[in-house]
Amino acid sequence: MKKNTDILFPLFAAGYLLCPVTLILLFAFSVNASVTNNLNLTQETLVKKTCDYKKNMKHKNQNLQPIHIENGVFLYPDGNEVALFGVNYLPMSWHQYNNMKALNVDFRHAVRQDISDMKKCGVQVVRVHYFESESCDANGNLVVNDHLRIFDILVDELNRQGIYLYLTPLGWWYSPCELQDAYSRKISKMRMMYGKHALSSSENFINQLLTHTNTFTGKQLKDEPCLGVFEIINEPWYWPYESVTNSNYDPGWIAIQTDPSVIKRDLELWRQMWQNYCKEKHLDFSKENYVQFQYEKMSAFLKRMIDAIRSTGAKQPIASALFEARGNKGILKAIGKSEVDAVTDGWYPGGFETLHENVNQMPAEAQAYQLPEEVRHKAKMVYEFDICCTYNNVGMYPAMARRWRSMGAQIACQFQYDAAITAPYNTDWGCHYFNYEITPAKTVAFNVASKTFAAVPRDTQYPTPADNEIFSGTAVSFEHRQVLRVTSNEVYYAHSLKDWLPLELPESPKLIVGCDNSPFVEYTGSGLYRLEQISPTEIKLSITKNTIIHKKIDLDFFLKTSLDKPKVTLDNSIQQFQLKLPGWNEFKCIDQKGEEIKVAKRFFNVIPGSTYFLHNNSVKK
Repeated sequence: MKKNTDILFPLFAAGYLLCPVTLILLFAFSVNASVTNNLNLTQETLVKKTCDYKKNMKHKNQNLQPIHIENGVFLYPDGNEVALFGVNYLPMSWHQYNNMKALNVDFRHAVRQDISDMKKCGVQVVRVHYFESESCDANGNLVVNDHLRIFDILVDELNRQGIYLYLTPLGWWYSPCELQDAYSRKISKMRMMYGKHALSSSENFINQLLTHTNTFTGKQLKDEPCLGVFEIINEPWYWPYESVTNSNYDPGWIAIQTDPSVIKRDLELWRQMWQNYCKEKHLDFSKENYVQFQYEKMSAFLKRMIDAIRSTGAKQPIASALFEARGNKGILKAIGKSEVDAVTDGWYPGGFETLHENVNQMPAEAQAYQLPEEVRHKAKMVYEFDICCTYNNVGMYPAMARRWRSMGAQIACQFQYDAAITAPYNTDWGCHYFNYEITPAKTVAFNVASKTFAAVPRDTQYPTPADNEIFSGTAVSFEHRQVLRVTSNEVYYAHSLKDWLPLELPESPKLIVGCDNSPFVEYTGSGLYRLEQISPTEIKLSITKNTIIHKKIDLDFFLKTSLDKPKVTLDNSIQQFQLKLPGWNEFKCIDQKGEEIKVAKRFFNVIPGSTYFLHNNSVKK
């Protein structure tokens, strides 16, 4: 998890870390209730936006088929290949939890609405790397508290709405909500892989988490229909050969979240283990022997964690992260030879503190690629990806989807989805900004990426991309700030579809999802719209609220955030909509209250955030 601060301070090139001043500011957050009201995102609004629960939130578990592995490929029971595109989402953890709580949110309503909105974005899987430090004691025993309760809510909603859970049970990361005696916060991240007490505590936590009975579903976590795959630990870290040969070794940014005395203690233990290993086996302290030492220690760690998961009866595939493995040959070898079913990779092109609003990164960052040969036989997933510090630069989502397919990925999760209640402020992870209503162009692009991910065959290779790329029914242009997807019945576009039309459009598509104007629609609002033909004579029109951007889109827009100052707010001022589909010269427009809206020359007024039904009485049924 490359985590950025909520506010003000630099992100580090390899990950997001919080300096002490940032933490003080974060803990000092307070929110006036009127802020929420001004944003049209009160709890009352969230409840109103959610459809009647009993009517529309029935369990859809029949859509959640078990996932298994055959010959390094994720498969469903019927033999079809898995291809799931999704997001990371953490309402129960870190500053996102505190920010949502500060806005007095009802977590059930908020999570339900967010999952519903994610589905409209094309999300099929949600990754959660659990912050065990928020819900465990000194020995890894599961602590039942609000964080676990909200996780239970999330699992329940994923089941109800038919979205998979990709679970990473161990996180290690700092949290402002961490429990004082949590075992993982007393050690370095590196020691998670070799410390005796850390290993037994992790086993204990995994066992109790997976056998925990959900308050709302009545099932143990391991038996939840939504639970699709595991990843053992989020972004593991290792001691390289240099750590045992250089007395002045600096572990870099990972040490910032750990007390220096802890780093020193854990490194000394590792060095002693290395020296004892060589003495017992009568080996010299060569790099070649260190690779074998790493291999044996990592192999032991993986076996224990796999056994801990399997001992609960869990049958889902298990993955190991490749984070930091490429520079540690023994680690990479251990992963490749282990019993893990899959490996995970990640990607943040261009880093975290660079504005990417008008940057074409495809030539440098979107090439086809392959994983190291040692792990190429494993199934493949993407735990996190994003293009940071951008609001309208939409092209990289589909470009990334194609890149992931080139390396054989079958599951890929963007980091991270902003909850509706906090999205106007962009406080959760500032340089990542993605929400169904708040970032409408990105929403369209993500929809396109999700469909592209499924359309591009696994392991597809392609020449180095430049710009104005066309692949698998998708077109991407940084020059024209456009993402376009076209099939015989569907059209998606992220911005006005006028000056760049590289794909032939269907005459009368059954589904249109877009922003701004096109040959099919003229719209004055700033949100997105979805036109879905539900019968030969009826179209359902859904329109999100207008977005009002309150600040220049620069680095400060992403890196200096506060619950006191929204970046983007939503507005439902009346806009004009014109439908230009052939054969729809005369039609009636009915709003969600059942009242008829005046239509003149195909133009009619709409209230953003509403749904309309268009009836064409001139078409024979």
